[in-house]
Amino acid sequence: MIIGRVTGTLAQPALFLLGRLDRHSMLRFLTQTHRLRAQQRRELARLQPMVFRGDGSGHPWPCPLPAVWTCDS
Repeated sequence: MIIGRVTGTLAQPALFLLGRLDRHSMLRFLTQTHRLRAQQRRELARLQPMVFRGDGSGHPWPCPLPAVWTCDS
């Protein structure tokens, strides 16, 4: 599984959208985590994000994400 997106902030992640690479090396959305508990948020805030161009281009998922990909509202 690859964390493809974090909702919330990097310092206080709320949940993760997860995907995997298909046979063509395209990142495909699979599922999302449950809302993270406070302890989990503190531990996972140490993860370092991949850096994409300032406009977000180059990320393998669409921007904005389709609403059906997350129930974080």
